[in-house]
Amino acid sequence: MEHDISSFSPLEFEPSDALVDLQRNQLLVPSLSEIYGFPLPEWNSEGVLEIPNVSSSIVAQVELADFGSATLVDDDTLYAVSEIDITTLEQSPQMYSFERGDFGRFEVTGQWKLETPEPEGMVRVSEGRSSYLLVSGQIGEGPLSTVINHFEVPEPNGTPINPNATVGLPTTPTLEASRNLNEKLIDANMEDPKIGAMTYFEGVLYVLHEKGKVVRAWDMETGSFQAEWALPGIPNSSGKQWEGLAFQRVERPRRATLIERSSSSNPKNNLRRRRIQTTDDDPRWRDDDMQGTDDDDQEEDEVDTSVLVLHLTHDTPAAIWSIVVKEGDMKGSIEYPPCADVFR
Repeated sequence: MEHDISSFSPLEFEPSDALVDLQRNQLLVPSLSEIYGFPLPEWNSEGVLEIPNVSSSIVAQVELADFGSATLVDDDTLYAVSEIDITTLEQSPQMYSFERGDFGRFEVTGQWKLETPEPEGMVRVSEGRSSYLLVSGQIGEGPLSTVINHFEVPEPNGTPINPNATVGLPTTPTLEASRNLNEKLIDANMEDPKIGAMTYFEGVLYVLHEKGKVVRAWDMETGSFQAEWALPGIPNSSGKQWEGLAFQRVERPRRATLIERSSSSNPKNNLRRRRIQTTDDDPRWRDDDMQGTDDDDQEEDEVDTSVLVLHLTHDTPAAIWSIVVKEGDMKGSIEYPPCADVFR
């Protein structure tokens, strides 16, 4: 499923991350100085999973910022990283905290300088009672190495945001990392390990290496590598600008038929439609014209009660996809539908 972004100018829309906001049923996507909310896929009355015909909206904004990543730490608290200091317009990473206010819009509640060089990915990790932020960056110029800093979640400090105030602006505090992840393991056997995004889902840290066009999965409890899988192809692109990923588990209605459908107005970008009969014991990707079988009468308890959706955002050309995937045999691995053109 491809989200409709036809109302955005290609010159002014650069999707840079993806995060699922179940509180408002939105996919949050940072782009330059705004964070947008797009509708999450829903089951319609015919039991088809599709993207509702609902317009996107701005849910957070900081004038002159350049947001590259964001993460929710709870239902109403958002953290985002900008690559630019809005008071000097220089390349100086800043972290912002937001609280959800009226009409679902997030308002700034804090600001910090960030020592992570060239930050691209940020994610909140929750392990038991422990909760912290991971922020990835690039060390040096060119394909050298990455760094993933570990930060305690900072308390909002109420720093005012006023890019026009050159005198009397309070000093922005610096957020210091408590430790780093082992970049030698993260970068292993990769020519250019640049990290475009990270997400944490069901105990697994997924690291998107945009130049390598792969996602690596790490078990955060054991620190062990679990799986690696390729990113999909995209028309008119090298496929090296995927900059956001997020997972969502969607509960099935009792007897649903699943169809991957593009809402794009450009037929060249449409993913081929595919169908899953949810009453099939071993769900298979089926052509549109395939009819149900006697297997459709199986007991409901033999059927998976949910489907897994992978959300991806691409910088240039701008694209936002929501793809129904199957879980692979290994923890953290996935299987794409046949309609996804996957890099090998």
